[in-house]
Amino acid sequence: MLRFVLGTINNNKPLREKELNQLFAKFLRKECTEQELDLLFGYFADDQYEGELKKLIESNWSHELSNDLDFQFKMRQSFLKTDAYLSKQINRSEEKGFFKKNIRWISYAAACLLLASSVPMYKFFLKEDGISSVASSLSEKKSIQSKLLFANGDVVYLDTIAHGPKLLYENQEARIEQLAVDKIQVNTKKGTEEKGIEWVSLDVPKGKHMEVLLADGSVALINSMSQFKFPMIFSDDNRGTELVGEGYFEVAHNKEKRFLVKTPNQLIQVFGTKFNVRNYLDEEAVSTALFEGKVSVKVIEGDRIGLERMLRPGEQLDIEKNHMQIKKQAIVDHDEILGWTTGKFIYNNTPLKIMLKDLTRWYNVEVDWDTVPDLRFQGTIPQELTIEEVVEVLNEVGGLKIKLINNQLTFKI
Repeated sequence: MLRFVLGTINNNKPLREKELNQLFAKFLRKECTEQELDLLFGYFADDQYEGELKKLIESNWSHELSNDLDFQFKMRQSFLKTDAYLSKQINRSEEKGFFKKNIRWISYAAACLLLASSVPMYKFFLKEDGISSVASSLSEKKSIQSKLLFANGDVVYLDTIAHGPKLLYENQEARIEQLAVDKIQVNTKKGTEEKGIEWVSLDVPKGKHMEVLLADGSVALINSMSQFKFPMIFSDDNRGTELVGEGYFEVAHNKEKRFLVKTPNQLIQVFGTKFNVRNYLDEEAVSTALFEGKVSVKVIEGDRIGLERMLRPGEQLDIEKNHMQIKKQAIVDHDEILGWTTGKFIYNNTPLKIMLKDLTRWYNVEVDWDTVPDLRFQGTIPQELTIEEVVEVLNEVGGLKIKLINNQLTFKI
């Protein structure tokens, strides 16, 4: 049994050892009230109790909770569930003391998780709302406009300050309007006959997402550094699209006309569903994750299209490009896959090199890959942060030594 040198908090009411252990265990189960969270965080916000905190985490790890095979997942989730509480506390404070102390506190949780996974891992929490506009003045992400490319050679750049519907392109069958800075819509004209399929290519640059409302009512959310090709109107046979990069799709059901997404390594046939596709050319793996409905995936290798593989909700298909190894498995972390659609990078024991590739697609930076250590990463990075803020937090919380020089990230040993 641990022994604590207990202090007094909240009107000088002492906390007994048993009560503190019970409170912490309750926190891990995500059952704390706001008052109980105030009590717990108030105790550990004081630097003099850092040692006790570390012992407490290690103690809980060594008791019955550690025998639960789901404990690592539950512990990670319990920290993430305090998102709103921590954000509120940070926003209330005029100083950064609380923020820094609680980041340090979360890092002790990483040490606990390290005992289970036996791999280097860094866990930290950042506020997700109310990012100060003052901090963003440190560095502005390079502003590059999304653009539409048409078969006739026309190029249309999207407005970066759109406040309402704006006509971008029009032909005899359909028109494309920009509804917002990050949203466009294809509208088919009534009373017209199909005269030919006109394809449009959407290029999404660094630091941006783009939502596309297609003519059939389907929605495609396209990630940064991706290219999405779609027709102004769909053919009579199918609803074909093409993607290089990453996209999340919510497909309108139409049993008479299948929806297709072709990537450099996959042909995905959709039956009215919600799914995410990641197929960047500079990554070694490809993945399709299904959340609702039903899809079939055929692997493309050169000119050959492989056998059809069906996915059920909660499953994903991963393809290793070099050896064309194919693996179907249950989705481990929905939030990690879909975090980008909500403006966050979310990682769960992810190789540091994968995380850095995401950063290079979002920020105007490159990476000195020869200096990147072989580590894994766990945590949440709001996309509102500047690259300087990201580097600062990684260095402070993760114990890394990253230098940003001339828009290049270099790791120092």
